Amino acid sequence: MKKSVAFLLVLVFALCFAGCNSDDLGAQTRKDEEHGVVEFNTVGSFDFDDFQKEHENTAKTEGFVNTEEKAFHNKTDAKELAVKELPEGYKYNTIKVFYDRTEGIWLVEYSKAEEDGTVSSKCSVCVEETGFTKLVVEE
Repeated sequence: MKKSVAFLLVLVFALCFAGCNSDDLGAQTRKDEEHGVVEFNTVGSFDFDDFQKEHENTAKTEGFVNTEEKAFHNKTDAKELAVKELPEGYKYNTIKVFYDRTEGIWLVEYSKAEEDGTVSSKCSVCVEETGFTKLVVEE
């Protein structure tokens, strides 16, 4: 009996390792092969007031593209609006989306991650559910 259980466990582990693929990013991420962009599928939470205070000296707060009302409630629309606020020619390969439920504000973070996992640049765009951009932070 013990040998049968041990054999089954070894078989299960072998199948698990065989099924693993180094290119598999898991269910939490999606890779756009055409553009080489990794997008995190989950929507994180953040506190807009804290984010705004943390970046009060470096945030851009005016001169935005999104200046007309466009109500929305999903991350796809948030990304479509936020990408319009990126600096011209900005290169990124990672997208993360966060949402402040209290304020109704989306934070879309575009970053350039290097092979070793370090982030060389990051641009965060905060967009209200009304479609207006609140602020942009380049790091």
